[in-house]
Amino acid sequence: MKQSKLYQIISALDVDSLKRLGDFLRSPYFNRREELVYLYDLLVKPIQTGKGKGKGDAPDKEVLGRRLLGEGYTDKKFSYLLTDLVRLLERFLVLEGQAKEPVIQLDHLLSAYHELQLPLHYAATLRAAHKQLAKSPFRDADHHRHQLLIHAHENAHFDQQKRHAYDQSLQQSMDWLDSYYLSLKLKYCCEVVNRRSMLRSDYELPLFDEILAHLAQGRYEEHPSIQVYHTILLCLIESEEAGHFERLKTLLSTHAQYFDKAEARDIHLYAINYCVKKINKNEARFFRELFSIYQLVLERELLLENKQLSPWSYKNIVEVGIKIKEYEWTEDFIKKYRKKLNPDFQQNAYYYSLANLYYSTGRVKKALPELLQVGKEDVFYFTESRMLLLRIYYDLDEVEPLLSLTHSFRIYLQRNKVLSELHRKRYLNFTKFLARIANLNPGDNRKKQRLRERIEQTPDTARKRWLLERMDAN
Repeated sequence: MKQSKLYQIISALDVDSLKRLGDFLRSPYFNRREELVYLYDLLVKPIQTGKGKGKGDAPDKEVLGRRLLGEGYTDKKFSYLLTDLVRLLERFLVLEGQAKEPVIQLDHLLSAYHELQLPLHYAATLRAAHKQLAKSPFRDADHHRHQLLIHAHENAHFDQQKRHAYDQSLQQSMDWLDSYYLSLKLKYCCEVVNRRSMLRSDYELPLFDEILAHLAQGRYEEHPSIQVYHTILLCLIESEEAGHFERLKTLLSTHAQYFDKAEARDIHLYAINYCVKKINKNEARFFRELFSIYQLVLERELLLENKQLSPWSYKNIVEVGIKIKEYEWTEDFIKKYRKKLNPDFQQNAYYYSLANLYYSTGRVKKALPELLQVGKEDVFYFTESRMLLLRIYYDLDEVEPLLSLTHSFRIYLQRNKVLSELHRKRYLNFTKFLARIANLNPGDNRKKQRLRERIEQTPDTARKRWLLERMDAN
């Protein structure tokens, strides 16, 4: 049963949804078949008590079928029951979705009153719909869609009356159609252009030039979603034009509240990725820009998913804070957000980040015990901790531990099946060059120069700048 569509749907629902689903199935308006209620009860009981969800103790299909159908059990009959219950569950999910969108409910109600030709009821519902739209905090594509639906109803209702007069609902319907289309079109254009920069793709962008020319006329200033995605798109396709990013920063400050948390996070991620690309082009000032955006998303809790912070975001924020020497802020962040990490990553992420901060602020010996807390459970954090440990051994002039770790780390990298080939190569090149620097005779300038050239000419080398700095100091 665990692999069945029915069981997977029920297992995915939270406790409150399961209760509402039970009430739904017991309503004679939706279901008059007691055997389907009984089947649901048999399935949901272990889940509600915390025993079934993801624990591998879902009931056996045949055992469940015989308990439900008795001597009349056949696999075919029981499969029909499962299918019927799935259909009811899917109807429940549709109703749940509609309940989250009051405007959609009012849209259906307007349709009903329009067809029943009840003008007073229609008018009252229309007022309620406009009131609902006005109080919505969001001004995203869904808001434009809802406006379009309601104004289209107004136009249809006016047309039904066969009055030969001007009515603004037709114009408003067309305007909201345009803004809805542009909101979604620009959003998808941003995604396509972004994907094209990362991988080969065959995505097409029909009307792309025409839309940009249309938007260049300066319309739609009152629509946050169009303004935000238009600016993001310009940042992507005209990345050298500094004004686009400055405008995006302004929009993030003034318009982020008009989107739900998930979409606001995606918008900020575009700005983060823009900064990262600039940093990768050696434009160092964007470290400060990136730090400011990270502070903004943390303040707005946009990086938290299910109240947890990604360990990779945690590490990236620490790295940026260290880079711009915001040491006090970074240490506070490391300790404050430790409990917001997934427990599976918490120890490794916390101790590695603390060690990285200590090392970067000259507290090298204090970093050592923190690094020893980093285990092998996560390949990424373990490899980064070994890389940091190698640098610490070098700076402390601990040659024997350095060479020993270099040897064992190289074996680990060669045997590891999880690391990408690029990361493996970068780490291996680092360990190779570091061992050579450690064995270098400071007076052998010719050999030193040849090694420097080799490092500079080897592109896939981790911490290349650090290696060259140590070469200069040798």
